Amino acid sequence: MLTGLLLLHPQKLQQPKEEPLQVFFKKRFTRIGLPLIFWTAIFFIWVHIAHNIPLTPEVIIQGTLNGAYTQFWYIYALIGLYLVTLFCEQS
Repeated sequence: MLTGLLLLHPQKLQQPKEEPLQVFFKKRFTRIGLPLIFWTAIFFIWVHIAHNIPLTPEVIIQGTLNGAYTQFWYIYALIGLYLVTLFCEQS
């Protein structure tokens, strides 16, 4: 919740920074998106090795659309907060 507060209402805790949305999302992608992609790939490989589930494009697409692993719930929530931030910044 603190992350959402800082993203959606930064003026309450600090001086607001005026940065373009491209810069905002680029910074967040390098912090959140790249680790999510890396660890999702690691988990797909682990499931393939440990459970003998084939790594077909269908399995990868289905796993990605369903949210690959519940351990990443916080990262998915952060992505949602970033998208909400986009709509709050535009209005």
